[in-house]
Amino acid sequence: MILPGRMWVAGAENYEFGFNGKENIDEIYGDDNFVDFGERGYDCRIGRWLSVDNLTGIYPNVSPYVFVLNNPIQNIDPDGQYVKVTTKASYLRYLFGLKPKIKIKVTGRLIDQTDCDYSINELKAIRDRITNQIEESYSGEGETISFTTKVNLKIARRGDKSLNNRDHAFRLEDEGQIPTEDAKSVGLLNGFAPYQGNVVYINNDLTGDAVPAVEGKYANTGKPADYDQNPRGTIEQTAAHELGHSMDEEHPDSKTNPGNLMHQTGQEKAGLNINEEQIKRIRQKYDNGLLNNGQQK
Repeated sequence: MILPGRMWVAGAENYEFGFNGKENIDEIYGDDNFVDFGERGYDCRIGRWLSVDNLTGIYPNVSPYVFVLNNPIQNIDPDGQYVKVTTKASYLRYLFGLKPKIKIKVTGRLIDQTDCDYSINELKAIRDRITNQIEESYSGEGETISFTTKVNLKIARRGDKSLNNRDHAFRLEDEGQIPTEDAKSVGLLNGFAPYQGNVVYINNDLTGDAVPAVEGKYANTGKPADYDQNPRGTIEQTAAHELGHSMDEEHPDSKTNPGNLMHQTGQEKAGLNINEEQIKRIRQKYDNGLLNNGQQK
């Protein structure tokens, strides 16, 4: 509610924008009492939304009418839907109309649990293949956000005790030793990762010379160039794909999202790219404490 004598006009007689740079709709509740955020309207007099959050299921512990989880110092709500945790840098990007930048950091260990006698240099080479693909797949420029990923994996052997509870354990397993989804048996899989966990299992058979094709029929699919003659996956695509499952991403419909990383290797539309909607979901789940549940085996 405007106090008598406390109105400010920025040059123009009818300045339309106010709080958070959003449009004032004065025809509803009077001057500067209703702000249009797009998805919902905000009442400045009481600091509350005027309708229920359509994503209320994500925030079960707070009223669907509160603004930015009652923490306007730390959070922003650009459009009346998702609450975003902000920093000085991200707020300045938002204020000046720049794309928000989402940064993902993956830390952990590549753990050799095979019966192979890998040298440390061989394990580093495997680690680098995994790291490079994850950083490439989970970095990009979308219509509304940009996103980058940095991976820091150290080498470990079976029985290593150096994992902390926030690390991801990338476990290199012999053929037939990867747990299945019910965690009660093992199967002949390229890889596996439980949803929301901190573990990625990778089949040791993928450490050979099969790499994602960069030209020809299978370029950018994650499949090797000779896939027709020898259908198989690659360690690059498998590790990045399974990491997506650990961040709660599911397989998309087989008829949609061409070139997407979360398609299985055998799918026609398999690829190496993560899109901005997937990154937004990952960020939202991370902000709400739904990822990194500590499961490392």
